[in-house]
Formats: sequence, C-alpha cells, structure tokens
Amino acid sequence: MMSLLGLIRQALRCTSGTAALEGAIVMPVAIVLMAGGVEFGQLFSAYGTAAKSMRDAARYLARVPNQDNTAICGWGLTNAKNLAVYGKIDPSQSDPPLFPGWSVSDVTLESPSCTGTVTLTDPIIIDLKASFHYSGTMFSVIGLSNNPWPLHVEHQERSIGE
Repeated sequence: MMSLLGLIRQALRCTSGTAALEGAIVMPVAIVLMAGGVEFGQLFSAYGTAAKSMRDAARYLARVPNQDNTAICGWGLTNAKNLAVYGKIDPSQSDPPLFPGWSVSDVTLESPSCTGTVTLTDPIIIDLKASFHYSGTMFSVIGLSNNPWPLHVEHQERSIGE
C-alpha cells in the first residue's frame, strides 16, 4: 500500500495530461486573437469601401457643371450623397446602404460652401466628408464590448465641371 506522500510524488511526476492542460490554457487566448484579427480585418475593409465610395462621389460631383452653385449644391450633391452611401445615384427604397446605419445625412460637402451667396472661384475644390459608426460582430461573439467604432472618411477633387 502506498502512502499519501508517495501518491503525491507519483502525481507530480505524471505527464500524461500535460498537453490537454496546455491546450486548455492556450485555446481561449488563440480564439480571442483570431477573432480580434478577423474584426480588425473587417474594420479595415469597411474603411476602404467607405473611402472608395467617397472618392467616387467626389469625382462625380467634380464633373457636375459649375457655372453656378445650383448644380453642385442641388441635384449634383444629392446624387453624390446617394452614390457614396448606396453605391448608386438613384437607389430604390429597398436598397440597403453600404454599411448599416449609414445615411445620406452623414455625408457633408465642406467645400464649396452651399450657404448664402456663393461665389465660385477657380479652381473649385470639391471636399466631401462622411462619418459613420462601424459595428463589428466578432467582439460580441467572444464576450467583449461591442461599442461601435467611429470612422471618418474624406476625399477632395478639383472640379472640372463638364
């Protein structure tokens, strides 16, 4: 019959469950790192898509006739905002925005100013800005906070006003 001290020594020398124990310790850390990597990848992809859509909208607006500000600040701006948010100039009611929660009111024309009497000077620089919140899914899946991340995109183009 083995003494209690002998049983403890035998248990301390035993290495049969070491791999399972190491796996149990490392696996949650590996899952969190992978989920974080996926989330950041999706965040950068969303930012890239938003930047491209703003670039397209600013390029569209730069080609709007610029004899006065009625085209740039009127129908041209409406079309550019739709292009930035929906990816098309004339979206239908059922078309979702490129990102959930993004709307045309999030896109602003910084330059030229559309308030008051506007004197268009040469060169006209079209400056579009947008802000929206990106909500990821991976952080909430692994039990971390899922606060929306604010993204800000901007693009400038010189107006060629065709």
